[in-house]
Amino acid sequence: MAVPAPSPSDSPVKNPSKVKVFSFIDNTKEAETLSWDDLSFSVYAKQMKQRKQILRNITGELRPGELTCILGPSGSGKTSFLNLLAGRVRKGGKNSAEITGQVRVNGTPVEPHAFQQLFGYVMQDDALLGTMTPREILKFSAKLRLTDGDHDKDDLIQDLLVSLGLKKCADTMVGNELIKGISGGERKRTAVGAELITNPNITFLDEPTSGLDTGAAYTTIAILQQLTRQNRSVMCTIHQPSSEIFQLFDQAIFIVAGQVVFHGPPAGIRDHFASLNKICPQDYNPADFVMFMTQMGTDEENLSLVEGWTKSPARRPLNPVADKHSLPSIPGRKGFCLELVELSKREVVKTLRDKATLGARFGSTIFLMVLYAIVFFRIGSPDVDDNPFVDRESYDIQSHSGALTTLGIAAMFGSAQPLLLTFSVERPVFMREKASNMYGSSPYFLSKTAVELPLLILQNLVIWLISYWLMGLQGNFVAAWGATTLISMGAASTALMVGCMVSDAKQAMEAAPALFVPQILFAGFFIKMDLIPAFVRWLQYICPLKWGMNLLLLIEFNDVQGGPEMLEANDINEDDWWIYLLVLLVIFVGFRILGMIALSRKAKALYN
Repeated sequence: MAVPAPSPSDSPVKNPSKVKVFSFIDNTKEAETLSWDDLSFSVYAKQMKQRKQILRNITGELRPGELTCILGPSGSGKTSFLNLLAGRVRKGGKNSAEITGQVRVNGTPVEPHAFQQLFGYVMQDDALLGTMTPREILKFSAKLRLTDGDHDKDDLIQDLLVSLGLKKCADTMVGNELIKGISGGERKRTAVGAELITNPNITFLDEPTSGLDTGAAYTTIAILQQLTRQNRSVMCTIHQPSSEIFQLFDQAIFIVAGQVVFHGPPAGIRDHFASLNKICPQDYNPADFVMFMTQMGTDEENLSLVEGWTKSPARRPLNPVADKHSLPSIPGRKGFCLELVELSKREVVKTLRDKATLGARFGSTIFLMVLYAIVFFRIGSPDVDDNPFVDRESYDIQSHSGALTTLGIAAMFGSAQPLLLTFSVERPVFMREKASNMYGSSPYFLSKTAVELPLLILQNLVIWLISYWLMGLQGNFVAAWGATTLISMGAASTALMVGCMVSDAKQAMEAAPALFVPQILFAGFFIKMDLIPAFVRWLQYICPLKWGMNLLLLIEFNDVQGGPEMLEANDINEDDWWIYLLVLLVIFVGFRILGMIALSRKAKALYN
């Protein structure tokens, strides 16, 4: 039984044929026709040790003003087809992709990957920052993707918010697992708006109704239908649409095992399959009928459906090449300085609004420092009578050194763990925006560094304000503060590099012990460097804790009784302080560069 369509009051598009939305779009502007001829796509399957054919000899077109959906069983190739047309798949890549056939824009053959900036593309997962509002997301996209003379940006954003039904939630944070935000349908429409800001002639969406209830899904597709009425084209994959949603589409493409069994208006489905002796009952949703038939059919039966469509008189011929006209220019980026400024502003807002992460970061630091200060109370004071809680007979330099070690380890983990948890969550946002050519990797990483450094400095100031006097430490306060800050900087860069290489937060946290616990071994607390086997001794040079502790011990014990002997026993030389500092700075910069390279490569190979 079909689910009733939502009432007009449930949808921002109350009557798609009458309500004027997207008023910023000039529908007299020449639109693009996208066509594809004999398109095939294959990849190398490493497990099978042979090539796997994904798409086979697909021909068709997307004309201006059409809303087209792609349907098919799981593994049929519909998402690969969408990504290929959108330019998100390139020849070669990590899967050794091979693409044959032609894709044309306005009758001119093009390489879709080279023209992907001309298209809007909305991913299936709504990669949005939870601490930003829909208005801020659209504004950020406008600043980095529109030229100053394109539109009045504020009017454009307001029109998009109204058109997408986001006016009421325009200034509410999008939200995430820890922050309550807008609904799933509103998140999806915000993601759509971030791509529509450039007024693309063709927009691609991967599963725009995934995870939405019937009302939210209907609203989303109705808005896309209204967009096509402004002489724009929209193509999307969709999974089992209701009959009400399916009737909103102008064209439907059914793909089975990489081949087309139907490409035409939904109203023509019954007649076409009836000609093949496949009768769709009147009370059935035609989309469900075709999906069930292809999923339950054998390979031979599905192949007969492909052949039936190939010979069908209902196939729409491609527009003649005579319609060929010039291609639109590919937009460029706005420049390094503007990208850096906008990214830095967004990073500041994100950091300040994420009160849960900020509170946990400083709350845990304060708790641990108070605990350490109690355990090591006045441990660094040479006056044995200075501790009223412990009756000690003499000053113990080993315990004094242990107090500094706990501070160094706390600085390392206190800076690394927040990054491991948060960056892997933010990474999909970077991947989406980088694929849209909104900004480069360099300004992105520099903006994160510019906002992160003050946090690290402040966090280490908290460490020393609590521990320095309570522990009775003797070294220069500012120098010691700087030493642990350098440890934090190196550890944060290490965590950032790992976050760029792994897939999610779970993998990042699982990798953390293997990454940071060995640093304690190579810091010289338990074993001298010359006693470690030579073939693993080099690992000390990528351990920020070792070099930061060298500086910290030098600052604290250089003028303390028994200190020079302890420094000598740990191979710490006062004249080498600049080497320790230089190694920490190299680790800080080098690991960030490695992380930037790794993430850029992942963004480049996001789809293949």
